[in-house]
Amino acid sequence: MLEHQEEEMDPDRTLAEIRELLAHIADLETRSRELDTGQEAADLFEAADDQRVAVAEKFAALDKWLSNGGSLPAAWAPRGAGDSRRGNYPRSDRGRQGSQ
Repeated sequence: MLEHQEEEMDPDRTLAEIRELLAHIADLETRSRELDTGQEAADLFEAADDQRVAVAEKFAALDKWLSNGGSLPAAWAPRGAGDSRRGNYPRSDRGRQGSQ
């Protein structure tokens, strides 16, 4: 049975947040490299590290959700599937092989 917190999972929102964090990390890293040295560069790099931790936490939550039979984010659902619920796509999908 899914825990209460997982029942509240919105895989679409979580995936969007992960993508936003990744874009923010890329921006922070670019700005940090442009500065090359100094406290501001170090602060930007540290901020990017904080964002990496947030990505890892959100990914872990999404993985747990999916592993417990939760629905896929719409962006990851097979085209034409109509419903992103696990089991509503062919078992021959590449990502599903050997995962049982």
